[in-house]
Amino acid sequence: VSKVSSDLQANFTTIVKAIGTKKPLVTLLGPGGKTPACAALVFGMGGKLTRAVNADAAELAAVSQALLVDLDQLNPDTGNAITKALTAAKAKATPVVLVVTGAELVPGRRAMALALLGKKQVVIVRGNYNECASLIGADKLPAGATADELAQLAQNLAGVAAEKFGCVFCVDGGANVYVSDGKREVVLNSPAAALLSRVPANPVLAGAVTACCAGASGASDAFAVAALGQVILGEGAVLAKHFTEKKDGPGTFAVRLVDGVYNIVQNWDVFQMQMKKME
Repeated sequence: VSKVSSDLQANFTTIVKAIGTKKPLVTLLGPGGKTPACAALVFGMGGKLTRAVNADAAELAAVSQALLVDLDQLNPDTGNAITKALTAAKAKATPVVLVVTGAELVPGRRAMALALLGKKQVVIVRGNYNECASLIGADKLPAGATADELAQLAQNLAGVAAEKFGCVFCVDGGANVYVSDGKREVVLNSPAAALLSRVPANPVLAGAVTACCAGASGASDAFAVAALGQVILGEGAVLAKHFTEKKDGPGTFAVRLVDGVYNIVQNWDVFQMQMKKME
């Protein structure tokens, strides 16, 4: 993990302890195929995750501590479920984490993302550079862009988008994830980023971990929540890579990722000591 301030680390610890106490319920609004993997990660952290459909979206949103919206495979039924869930959650100011999968490819997904951002209920947005750039009308990543060019563009994009929409943006820039609320920013990386990128549904897995943190904290500091979600996933991936034998690939790694995330949360005090040494 990259260096983070002592104040941010203190917020991390508060949120991690709240996960164990509150055991937040996260409701996923998105494709059903991703539910088992997301639920396993959140359960490993100490929370719970369920998926809502059109028929029960309002009821589940009313009792959830956080909503996770994934725009992948968006269809009319999913769109209706999202609308019902956000309406039910508005009175409780339930935090909403939005994963903008394919927003740069499918106009309907981009339109839905912008509509949700307009409701001012989304506290954290996650996506890659092109997905997030489409939301502010910026150009796609230039063909042949170097890693350094991507880093500069992604860092700038996170700040501009966060300021424009009034929420936290987490922009995946390859080896690094750039987190900004328009005023503060942090760059996070994981030695296991390359392997993590090979795991199916990786973006929404990151969203699930983040939503669990948001549910525990109430998103009182969405910047800390977003950064912590990435730290837990990234460092959990490092442990998963360690647990995985050389002959194994992304499939075994994905299973071990649950163990890695579990160990980071359960042994947070030990991990926090390692972060302090990096200050």
